Amino acid sequence: MAIQELHITDFSPEELAQRVKRTQDAMKTKELDALIVYDEGGFIGFGSVRYLAGYSHVAPPVPAYMVVPPSGEQTLVIHRGMAGTQHNMADVYCPTRRVKSPPGGHMGPDWAAGLVETLSESGFSKGKLGVDSLNALRHPVVEGFKSKLPDAQLVDARGLVEQVRRYKTEAELANFMKASQISKMGADTFFTLVKEGVPHDLALAEADHLVRINGGEELNVIMGSGNPWVWGVGARGDLTFKEGELVAIELNARYHGYFSQYCRTVALGKVSEDRQRAVTAVRAAHDRAVGMLKPGVTGKQLFNAALEEVRKRGFDYSQVRYGHGLGLTIGEGFDIGDWDDTPIQEGAFGVIHPFVINEPGNRGTFNALWGDPWVMRANGPEFVAE
Repeated sequence: MAIQELHITDFSPEELAQRVKRTQDAMKTKELDALIVYDEGGFIGFGSVRYLAGYSHVAPPVPAYMVVPPSGEQTLVIHRGMAGTQHNMADVYCPTRRVKSPPGGHMGPDWAAGLVETLSESGFSKGKLGVDSLNALRHPVVEGFKSKLPDAQLVDARGLVEQVRRYKTEAELANFMKASQISKMGADTFFTLVKEGVPHDLALAEADHLVRINGGEELNVIMGSGNPWVWGVGARGDLTFKEGELVAIELNARYHGYFSQYCRTVALGKVSEDRQRAVTAVRAAHDRAVGMLKPGVTGKQLFNAALEEVRKRGFDYSQVRYGHGLGLTIGEGFDIGDWDDTPIQEGAFGVIHPFVINEPGNRGTFNALWGDPWVMRANGPEFVAE
């Protein structure tokens, strides 16, 4: 592999500058004198440091911070990694020119000292210091801020950058569309191996291989099948596909930092009436919700409509959300759930995937789900994995 191929983002300096500018504008509305953004590199609940760095080689468990002044250039503060590998990778490939690591070495980094030094270099020593993901910071880091910045007021700014991230650009859309296409390719490969006696792990491995040789950086798959029924990831031991089962997957490929999700359920051979009814329920619920998709609709409205279709067919809420936004993480911006009144805006990326489980917790349990990734246009969804 040529070393240039390791750089997995392709955003222009202008694209990155606009991201930082929108973040700084959001800081002004909260009257913040500086902002620290924390990210553990996970695929749920984070992504904002990667967004502001224009660089997605921040993988768990590698913590990273972004220090954003009210104007001017941001600084990426990243764990050194073994023998400095993480810092060196970022220093070479990250479009953000300012990259630092905290003092203390690989095994005992002093994050508070490194961040306070970076804040000082950007002109901050007192005032309102916003922390995006303050709830996720380690206790020693918070205590270090308090002792080293006695004139600073820590402000919980969680969600500030995620709000900015809801505005999607054409550069982001190109990566999302490619991730969607790769996700579907992986699912298609997986289902060619869903046959009596084929090991679950073999089908999953073939899907992962297909995704990676087509440019995917990683693949996250959650699968439901087998007896005992398993809904999750990881090795599945000796489990093989059996006649009469439902096989349900959500397949999430990442391309240039952006995740998409493709959800399907298939029946292996002849299945029982209740299993077939489960597939019919999630497809009907999906179609009902998709028919309502337009800018301004809320996740709660979509969820309630989909749940009505599920209940018509003898199932109920499975305690799994019926979809969510997509982007640098799996699940950002909004949820398809009865708790989310967030209007879904034009340009948003998302998936609706109604989900049912029968007999939860018992042997003989099965589940079904169905969903396709889309981008919200002015007149409704444009599906991007077809």
